[in-house]
Amino acid sequence: MSVYANAADVLPSELLKAVQKHWRGLLYIPPVNYKSKADKNFVQNMVASGTPIGEVADMVGLTPRRIYQIQKKNRE
Repeated sequence: MSVYANAADVLPSELLKAVQKHWRGLLYIPPVNYKSKADKNFVQNMVASGTPIGEVADMVGLTPRRIYQIQKKNRE
C-alpha cells in the first residue's frame, strides 16, 4: 500500500489548481478523524504495555519510525 499519491492523479482538476495557487511541494493532509494528541497517548500506552512497535504502527496508521520518534520525544 502506497502512502503517497500524485495529486494530479487523485484530485479533481479544479481542486488541484486551487491548491497549486497556495502551495508548491509536498503537502501532508491528515485523515478526517486524526487526533494527534490522543494517538500519541495511545501509542505510549500500547508500547508501555509491551505491544510490538510494528503492531502499534498498524493500529494508528503510522510508520514504525514515527512510533519511535513519539517514544523519544515523550522520554525527553
